[in-house]
Amino acid sequence: MAIDNALRLQPSLPEAHLAYAIHLYRTYRDYERARVQLAIARRSLTNSAEAMGLEAATDRRQGNFERAIQELKAASTLDPRDLVPMINLAVSYSWIRQFSAADEAYDRTIELAPDRPMLKVQKANANFLKTGDDTPVRATIAALPKSMADDRSMLAYRLNFALIDRNWPEAIIVIDKMRDGFDEISPAIATACKKSVS
Repeated sequence: MAIDNALRLQPSLPEAHLAYAIHLYRTYRDYERARVQLAIARRSLTNSAEAMGLEAATDRRQGNFERAIQELKAASTLDPRDLVPMINLAVSYSWIRQFSAADEAYDRTIELAPDRPMLKVQKANANFLKTGDDTPVRATIAALPKSMADDRSMLAYRLNFALIDRNWPEAIIVIDKMRDGFDEISPAIATACKKSVS
């Protein structure tokens, strides 16, 4: 593996430890071992927005939302034009029901990337979580270009609303499309939808 080779050749290379931490986090979801590698990397990469973002993601996975938010704020300050920490900040605020802060963070991401319509959908979805009114998020989705209907993130929204509406035929169509690109759909959900149709 490339990371092993990099660490063998330069054991103290912080970028290699950061890459290893990312690998442990994403591939194995081994957050504790990822933290060890991340700590080594951050000794030298003290101002790395990527390293801060990974630490925030790890904290969020382990339920420490307040700490994750502080790290994402710091990462956003380091690189104010980087969308990734700002999007993660908005999501984090939504998850802990700080909706005003989430709105502000989403507004900032939309300002930075007005050509990314999914950001408006994410903001509308946060409002749905706050109010329980899905009308704005459905309207925002309906306004998207038809070419986006089968994008990975759109399929997740389509499945969510098909399940809310108990529209089992639509849910089955979306599940089949999702399986073409990734396998995050529970077989139990697929089976329940198919039983509901028959």
